[in-house]
Amino acid sequence: MDQSFIRYLFLFLLSFTLLSVAFFIQYLYDLPPCLICITQRFLIGLLGVSALFFLYKKPKLRHAKCIAGIWITLLSLIGLGLAARHIYLEAYPDASETSCLPGFEYLFQILPWFDLLKALILGGPSCSIVPWRFLMLSMAEWLVFVFLITGWIGCLEWKKYTKLS
Repeated sequence: MDQSFIRYLFLFLLSFTLLSVAFFIQYLYDLPPCLICITQRFLIGLLGVSALFFLYKKPKLRHAKCIAGIWITLLSLIGLGLAARHIYLEAYPDASETSCLPGFEYLFQILPWFDLLKALILGGPSCSIVPWRFLMLSMAEWLVFVFLITGWIGCLEWKKYTKLS
């Protein structure tokens, strides 16, 4: 079996498992996701769909394989930045923001696209609440490890096909 196949299969199974656990915890404990959590779920889903696409439509050209690795790395870096922002909001909640933002569905209908994107990246007061921990780490802290692993996999794919021959 090709190493790329194993890496993309791992990425797909990891993203599927993470999304399944996130939805399970959401509905089991009745925890609505905050805005940054929604964005992180979207990125994890995009990583899984990308990995599934690369599994199905195997890049044949060297440049296409390099671009696939860059895409996985880029998504992972964006996710890592969002996870770091989420950890920052959890560690230093803003005391002046005591009001809650409305739900995502309402914001999606009301806000212009740029303001919605800004809200999804910067988060809100609900992002500073840590309702669930596993082995003393919050979901955002776990996602740092996940995005580091997926970024490392993307870098391996990228580096594999950028060697000078």
